[in-house]
Amino acid sequence: MDKQRMINTTLHTARTTLTLLTEADLPAMEALAREPDTFKYIKKLRVMSPEQYTQFLHAKLEQIRTGVGYHWAVWLRPDSSLAPSRVSPDQFIGAVNLNPIKRPGNPAAIGSPANPASPTAPARLQIGCQLKREYWGQGFASELTARLLHFAIHELRLAAVYGVFEQNNDISRRLLEKLGFVFEESLQEQEVIIEVHKYVRKADPPEI
Repeated sequence: MDKQRMINTTLHTARTTLTLLTEADLPAMEALAREPDTFKYIKKLRVMSPEQYTQFLHAKLEQIRTGVGYHWAVWLRPDSSLAPSRVSPDQFIGAVNLNPIKRPGNPAAIGSPANPASPTAPARLQIGCQLKREYWGQGFASELTARLLHFAIHELRLAAVYGVFEQNNDISRRLLEKLGFVFEESLQEQEVIIEVHKYVRKADPPEI
């Protein structure tokens, strides 16, 4: 059986459920993009027109389809007495991702194809998180990023995971440092300095 098919991509944390992004989620994603400061530290998204952002989202759906990247809608978990299928659209709180890092000005992803779960995926995947403003400052970013890191290391069995953010984004730097990421390099993109931080798997994860 294809190993990728054996990976459960519906993820859970104490307070959320993560489902792979679908066409039906795009209106919620577009509404999130319109909120103030959603992309305060992501210039390449901040300067996109609504039409360009919609095209960007469709590219992410294609990454999911081909196994090149993972993009999830994040839902606030309903009361434990309710079935997972009862999660409704008004409980959408944001989005998270594991997607290829690309060097500015170069369409090729950094690294070589080496993802054991999907031979077509590049070796270097970065963690990302965007939340609706009403859920800021409540620990969701830490909770979600930790879950994605576990998924990448223990389920995808990646040797390393990356965090990429604008140099003045101190919140992301502190969050990643707490999880064990260390600085690797700086890049320049659209006249903005970008930091690349790296988490290295300490040992082979146990079989699950």
